[in-house]
Amino acid sequence: MKKILITTAVIALSGTAYAGSVYSPSKGVICDKKGSFCADSYGISIALTKEYLGGKAAKKLEKMADKYHMDMNEWTFANGVSCNTHKKMCKKSKWDKKLDRHWTMMLFGDVPHVSHAGGGKAPLELSRDCKNYLIDKFPDFPNAAFSVGRGYHKGGTVHVPVTFKWDEPRVDEKGECIVKNGVVQRYKAFD
Repeated sequence: MKKILITTAVIALSGTAYAGSVYSPSKGVICDKKGSFCADSYGISIALTKEYLGGKAAKKLEKMADKYHMDMNEWTFANGVSCNTHKKMCKKSKWDKKLDRHWTMMLFGDVPHVSHAGGGKAPLELSRDCKNYLIDKFPDFPNAAFSVGRGYHKGGTVHVPVTFKWDEPRVDEKGECIVKNGVVQRYKAFD
């Protein structure tokens, strides 16, 4: 019983140590002492790491970035919080879909607006829904090359831009998926 209590205490203390290693030394900057890096709304920064954690941490980060071709726009802090500069948001974990308001506000200064039209879904998720809708709606779709853009809000709906390209006969078509309440309602081709 004593061994279990000691193990539990060590785990609890190590979790606290990770949580305390993530802090904000300046507005819009978050540093992770355990991970040896700092980031701002533009991503992980070698310059900010040097300023707040020192030259040794900055050199270590630079070597890791070069060696592993790190994506400096998406990362997870030692406390589990995961941030993405493209989406301008942080989540409680890498696998969590819910926004972490506290860390998002600290890093980006504002919480991204999600309208009812998107049904609470992020633009990237709406783009995937549009792609799946088109594949179901147009069975000959695999013969076409297509791209689906990031959705934008317009008059109570979300519009997701789509571009089709067929080789034979040569066709280029542009249109958009219309999304209401998070569900793709239809595809509209532009004339």
